Amino acid sequence: CKEVYGCQDYDPEGIVGSLSASFLAFLGLLAGKLLKHKGSSPPSRNFVFSALAFGSVLLLLGGCLCGFSQNEGPVPVNKNLWSPSFVLVCAGFACVLFSAFYAAMDL
Repeated sequence: CKEVYGCQDYDPEGIVGSLSASFLAFLGLLAGKLLKHKGSSPPSRNFVFSALAFGSVLLLLGGCLCGFSQNEGPVPVNKNLWSPSFVLVCAGFACVLFSAFYAAMDL
């Protein structure tokens, strides 16, 4: 890139974005462990309720951080910077959707 276009190395997220992305992966790991522990072989309603509760808590925490608004509050939802509120809201929505699909497909 440098030779052809004369561009410079620039990472707008930096190390903070990498840590936030790692935390999102860790929350996904927790959801997988919840599925392995609670969603046994017959499909379990216990997993659906646990995943809904976990996702709801994450959404509530993310909402509190951003003041339940996209651009207001102490830590606004910002994908470019991978803000903590963005990570919590994404993980919460993913967990709620996963439990809804699990309930629709396996129960």
